[in-house]
Amino acid sequence: MNNYTSVFTRFVHGMLDNFREAEAFLFHTRLVHVSSALSERDAARALDRMGLMAQGIGGGTKIGEALADFNRWHAARVIHSRTCVIILSDGYDTGDPAALGEEMKRLRRRCKRIVWLNPLIGCEGYEPTAGGMQAALPHVDLFAPAHNLDSLAALEPYLAEL
Repeated sequence: MNNYTSVFTRFVHGMLDNFREAEAFLFHTRLVHVSSALSERDAARALDRMGLMAQGIGGGTKIGEALADFNRWHAARVIHSRTCVIILSDGYDTGDPAALGEEMKRLRRRCKRIVWLNPLIGCEGYEPTAGGMQAALPHVDLFAPAHNLDSLAALEPYLAEL
């Protein structure tokens, strides 16, 4: 995922610029609320600020635990019945797949849609066989590639409908 961090950061920066109610969280071994860092007008400065907030990135991903924290501490404040949750992740998880599935189920009950953008979909022959990805998919409305700018731009018609 480190190969995609810069592109994803710019994508999320643009989302925050264009959707006034948008919020951004980063997860790896823990959950970090990064909206304030990404509110910087300059995307490069935003990336630097976010990097300071997200120490430990690249040390493994515990998606289920991060979603549990999100559901427990943030979801009631930032999600409503019209919210589209966008997750940018390759789906590789070092935690319990069953816990990830349960937290995705809880999240899905709160929001309108869940979009999971996975850069690996752009790799020839990719199949979502990782346990965490398998647990998450039943709760996902759109599972789409995010491996380059064209794949992110292709989301515009879908997001415009929201």
